Amino acid sequence: MRRLAAAAVLALTLAGCGGGSGSQESRLSATEWQREVNAICRDIGGQVRAVPLPGKETQILPFTAKVIPLWKSEEEMIRALAPPAELVDPAEQLADALSEVNLSLLEIHIATQRNDGVRRFHAVQRRDTAARAVKLRSRALGLRDCARQRVP
Repeated sequence: MRRLAAAAVLALTLAGCGGGSGSQESRLSATEWQREVNAICRDIGGQVRAVPLPGKETQILPFTAKVIPLWKSEEEMIRALAPPAELVDPAEQLADALSEVNLSLLEIHIATQRNDGVRRFHAVQRRDTAARAVKLRSRALGLRDCARQRVP
């Protein structure tokens, strides 16, 4: 956990240095970037797995309240890393897919609060689509740990 936090701080520091996040000096190699992102997914994935899946409708709100910040944190930490130039677009697409998962979880949360079953149904469909995108993009980027994550 300390190593992950140190890596996140380092990535944020490097992203803010001299030439900006686009400079070659601040970019990770493909192997370094994959290692860092997989570590993030392992850490956050473990925390998400520790939250019991809701078995009843009354358990949805406590569940989403716990996992939404975790998924947002994962997205932000991945965005903070500077991938090599050839992975900038695919990395952004992965982060966007993670954002879609998070937004759909938020929609599920709000629909549950409002007792709106139709809206929740559509939000679950959106989450499933976004989860598939996360898995496909993770596999394409060689991110085994991210591809294996349980999307709530």
